[in-house]
Parts: sequence; structure tokens; C-alpha cells
Amino acid sequence: MIYRGICWKFFPKHGNIVINSGVFCKKRSVSSTVATVPNWLHGCWIRKSIEYSDGSQDTESKVVWIQTDSYYADMRYDPDVRKWCDENFTRDKINLTHKQLICLGDTIADAGLCLQTGLEPVADARLGESTLPTTQVEWSTLWNYQTRRIFSELGNLTVGLSHNVVIENAPSGAYREIWERIEDSKGSVLTLLLRNEYCSSTGIKRDRGGCLVITGNHGIMALDRLNALPSNHTFNNLSELLTNYKDNNLDYLPFLDCEYSYGFRESTADSKQLWLIDEDILENERPFKIKWSTDPYLEGSYVEWLCSSSWDIDTVNDVAMQRVYKVGGQYVDRQWEIYSLVRTKRKEEF
Repeated sequence: MIYRGICWKFFPKHGNIVINSGVFCKKRSVSSTVATVPNWLHGCWIRKSIEYSDGSQDTESKVVWIQTDSYYADMRYDPDVRKWCDENFTRDKINLTHKQLICLGDTIADAGLCLQTGLEPVADARLGESTLPTTQVEWSTLWNYQTRRIFSELGNLTVGLSHNVVIENAPSGAYREIWERIEDSKGSVLTLLLRNEYCSSTGIKRDRGGCLVITGNHGIMALDRLNALPSNHTFNNLSELLTNYKDNNLDYLPFLDCEYSYGFRESTADSKQLWLIDEDILENERPFKIKWSTDPYLEGSYVEWLCSSSWDIDTVNDVAMQRVYKVGGQYVDRQWEIYSLVRTKRKEEF
């Protein structure tokens, strides 16, 4: 299961760039403040364990969480379910079996806005009785793969003995999670917010929510449903809804017309500076390999989230236009808002 939850002509010398603590930070023209969380939280985090108040633990579930300066996306999956998917899925979505529907419907993923709400020192015996700074963070879900309602989640985050380790405690005491940051997720941070898309096969332009969040060599693409889930449903999860629709010969495919995908760029010898922008040049245009997705058919494939051939950038209006080609020569044009860009500096710039 999955939880929590460009291809472009890049920024020709971005208009509003400021130098701050070894980072170039793009400021939006409509606001003097972009970041809502501290920069030490930026990155791609893998959950190492979760401990519940009853003493039970989970160290097996695979969880990934990507945090940029204001937005987040995260996913979790059950290794046994994913193994079954790998062995049994085909591309024929129209004739999915009941078990395939359950596998897809048990997937969990979400994305949204992240806010820091407070900062105070907290003593923790499990950290050697030391008093370490703790920040309370609120994750507000905007896009959700599951049937649960949109909600906000609070967590008290403490930096571990290593800056690549964060301990998250629920204010209620319900759980305690340990997260570890992937080293090559440090560096440039990008947040794009989807506004609308045009489909060449239908000739229709439609509003659509979603985001693309990238930190270093790791990213998550979240595309919301074009067809909303029934507002008055009583299903506990998506698998119940899909199964019910299938059993009653109703079309369930519109509810799968969305995407939450986590991908990474395979490191190379010259990839320490991950993606640096200088004039019109985007360096190291390596594709992202999809590792986990709400669409199992995408896993193992390569996508060009940062490739100059498919993007046009309007830096005056903070707009990025992306063209995605489909089978048969059809395409989708997506309009993204450039919410923020924070990039690491070249060595010679320090």
C-alpha cells in the first residue's frame, strides 16, 4: 500500500533570485514569503519504523515522503501486495479481476500543503536525555487517492543525532515514527502546482489539481482525479467502492484516472550537483525511474520530469507549459504554476 500521503526550457536567469545561506531561492512575485517549513526538512525521507502506543511496531511497510519548502507528497505500500501486482497485472484495465481491484483500491497516497506551526525544545530520554529543538508541522491534504475525507495531520518533529534522521511523534501519543533522509535528495527543490490540462483527443480544456515535487534526485508526481468520487459514498476505502461498482456493472475506470508516482534518478559519477540552472541550460537531464505508483503499469518505466524538450517556461507569469505525448500521437498539454524553486549553488559560487 501507499500512504501520507519536466522536461523544459528552463528558467532563463530567473527574475527574482536572492542568495540566502548557500541557496538560490526564487521568490514569487505575488508574495514575499514562499517557504512554510524549515529548510532542514527538505528532502526525500524513508520511514524506518513506526511504534504505536500499544507497543506494536511496523518496520516492513515501505513509506516514502517528499518535502519541499511548502508542499509534500507521500506514499506507502505493502511489499506482499506489490509482489502480487508485479506477477499478475496486465495492461487491460477494463477486465481487472476482483483481487486486482482490491490491490489498486488498497493503495494509499496523498499530497498537499505543509505548514510549520511552532518551535520549542523538548527532552526525550530515547535521544540520550538531551534537549533538542522540536518543530510542530501540519500537513493539510489537498489531493487524496483514497476515499477518506480531506484532513489535516499534526506531527512533532525532532532532528535526530544525525541531520538525516527525524523523529516524528503524534501530539496525541498514538505513534512514533523514525524517518531517514536519502542522501542524494539534498540539493535543488522544485514545486509545481497543476492548474489545467488540454487533451488533444477530445479537444477539451479542463481544470485539474495536482503537483510535482522534486528534491534532488527524487520526486513525486500527483495528478488528481478528473472524476471526483461520489460525494455521498459510505465506502471505507477505494477497494470497497471499486468492487461495488464492478459487481453492479458500473464503470469504475474513471476513479482510477489519476496518478501518484514516486521516481528517482539513478546516480552517476557526475551527478553530485543534481540539476543546476544557468541561463537556458538544464544540466544532467537524466530521466526518473518510477519505483512505486498507484498505477502498477508505470513501475519500472522512465519518465522525463526534467527534460527540456517538452516544456516552455514563462518566468514573467510563473507558468510552465508541459506537453505529454500519448499512444497514437495524441497529447496532453498541462499548465503548471511555478510555486517555488530553491537550488543549490555551484562550488564556484560559494
